[in-house]
Amino acid sequence: MENIRPEEKRTEIKNLAPKKSIKYSQSKEYDTFINILATVVEKYGVDILEEIDCAV
Repeated sequence: MENIRPEEKRTEIKNLAPKKSIKYSQSKEYDTFINILATVVEKYGVDILEEIDCAV
């Protein structure tokens, strides 16, 4: 009975991290990439979609 200790109160520590707002940095390289991608889709998109449509 000597080894029995009285039960201590348990305290829970809740670490609530503040919510982070998601920020997307748009660099010059990103804007350039998107513009080139849009140009490619505008130029070849119709042909690709027609080929996909024929394959189905």
